[in-house]
Amino acid sequence: MMHIDNEPIPRLHPIKWNNPKIDCSGFVELAAPDQPLENSFSDSMARRYSGIGGTVDDTALSDLLWHSSYCHPAGQTGRFDRPWYHSFPPAAAGLHSLGILCIPIQDQPISIYDRKAHRLNLLPNTEDARNENAANVRELANAKHGSTLQFFADPNELESCYENSTSLLWRDSGALATAISFVAAASGLTSVVLGRIGTKIIRIAGLDVPYLGFGAVHIGTPRSRPTSNEGL
Repeated sequence: MMHIDNEPIPRLHPIKWNNPKIDCSGFVELAAPDQPLENSFSDSMARRYSGIGGTVDDTALSDLLWHSSYCHPAGQTGRFDRPWYHSFPPAAAGLHSLGILCIPIQDQPISIYDRKAHRLNLLPNTEDARNENAANVRELANAKHGSTLQFFADPNELESCYENSTSLLWRDSGALATAISFVAAASGLTSVVLGRIGTKIIRIAGLDVPYLGFGAVHIGTPRSRPTSNEGL
């Protein structure tokens, strides 16, 4: 049982962590955006709303992931003698332990976004995960299109550096969800932060123990502002 009511404490002597392997069927290299985001913060907030949307194409997804989640190498060793990365959302010790499972409702590949290489690692045999996610998103947000960005992590990574590290992972999850929502608004996309953990869905997608779900954001392309009984 993981608790979030115990204070995290940095370990004086970090524990060795073995990065678990995820079997993928291939990958798709993504291109960095041609242009930076130019909307001001106030403009982005004025157009942001939690609403359902339509299908997100590959370019829009790539740009969103780059601006909100890509981890640039810092070129130096950080805390705990681990590689250090820069990204829009902060992360404990600069490790950016959260992964992003991309689950389109429509017939596009289900993949894991490699935040440190800007590419999609494709997962095999994931139609059951697509169906489970589609049913869950429909129940939570009345969404029938778009893509879900499900966060996951091996909690042992941060636990190897901090005692009582679970609250740090949930803090990082909130920061990542906020970053994705801000960038979605600036990019003209819709976003809904889903009230779910998501461990069941990552299991169906083939991510076994020790991985756990840590929240999700559903994104879409705008069609119209939701009515009073649509979206969240």
